[in-house]
Amino acid sequence: MDAAIDVSVNPARLLSRKQAALLAALILALAAVALWVLQPLAFLPWSGTVHPSLLPQVLTGALLGGVALLAPFLIESSSAQALSSRIGRAAYIALWIGVMELFALLVSSRLVPLETLVILAVTACLGALAFGFQMAAAAFPGVYTGGVFLWLIGLPVLAYFTAEIAMMIPAHAAWGSENSGVYAIVRSMLNLSPSTFVIALLNGVQADGSEVSWWLPLAGIATMVAVSILVLARQKLRIEQSSEVHSVQS
Repeated sequence: MDAAIDVSVNPARLLSRKQAALLAALILALAAVALWVLQPLAFLPWSGTVHPSLLPQVLTGALLGGVALLAPFLIESSSAQALSSRIGRAAYIALWIGVMELFALLVSSRLVPLETLVILAVTACLGALAFGFQMAAAAFPGVYTGGVFLWLIGLPVLAYFTAEIAMMIPAHAAWGSENSGVYAIVRSMLNLSPSTFVIALLNGVQADGSEVSWWLPLAGIATMVAVSILVLARQKLRIEQSSEVHSVQS
């Protein structure tokens, strides 16, 4: 029995000390955010500026941002490790992220009414995004930070700017009609960005008041995961071929 199978028998070994510490820090950060929103300690800076009814959205947004930032540090950096092992570890960490989100939403549901299907859908999306972020961080370390920033923050900001500019144009058909091209572009950008999509799941509607689209964000997440795994597999194949050449030459 090889080492990879031994690790899978004991799931606790799937987390290194660094990964466990990062997940623990993420849990403490979520607890701090919850205390800031619920303001049991009045001396916290800007305490009370966010209404407690927004607790699910704030906790979900904080967890999504934290996972995106920590993904390069959560994924195994050793390219010599088996690809299946790296995927298994990333999936295990993503499962922990999903459990965190599930617990946060269950606690929030004591204050804010949340449907069971909404809780499960948001939890599944956070887990899938956590897995995808780790794969993307491993496959594209040089451009990951900029890419995820544009995806999570840049795309919604661009959508809002596009809507504002369109509403300033005198042309009557520039905005307002669901059949207009600008409206469709803005709605697609809001649905494609995970940040606005996940929050829209909690709100029940997208930021522009339209219905939440499922196929576009899910296609984006699936594409990120598939492309990242293919790149990692190709990198692993090159390393194995290079090592074989060196061994033959030696």
